[in-house]
Amino acid sequence: MADIKKPVFSPDAAEEYFSMLLTSYRDTANDIFRRDNEGRHASEQHYSAEYQKYVGMQIAMREVLEYFGKFDLDEWIPVEDEREPSDRREYFIAYVFGDSDMHFFGASMYHAHEGNGLVNRPHFSNEGVDEMRVTHWMEIPRLPAPIEEEAHEDS
Repeated sequence: MADIKKPVFSPDAAEEYFSMLLTSYRDTANDIFRRDNEGRHASEQHYSAEYQKYVGMQIAMREVLEYFGKFDLDEWIPVEDEREPSDRREYFIAYVFGDSDMHFFGASMYHAHEGNGLVNRPHFSNEGVDEMRVTHWMEIPRLPAPIEEEAHEDS
């Protein structure tokens, strides 16, 4: 059996990846906006659903980068440490395909039950599909409880 080479991973690579996605989404949104509004007067500009999708993706990437700026990225937990998430919810993950050392990053649901037909153990969504293998995971912080506004009485 051939040894699977251990992928190179660094928290900085995750931040760089999400920064690259932000730039790509911004550039794509700008290209779509220019295409959709070529020759239009400023008062008649059009914001297509496609443009709005890329603006939304930019907002999501900004939030991810803000998250990375607030927390110690050493919180990434290597799967090889055999520490598994405790809850069935989404987590940030770093993953590879097959024996590649190129990491991808995203969020994935953790399934604590045994197996999905491809992976016979608790797993993250899509593990095993196209040889996808999670190498590291990190908790996504829960949102704070909403702040209840005090009732204001008119004087």
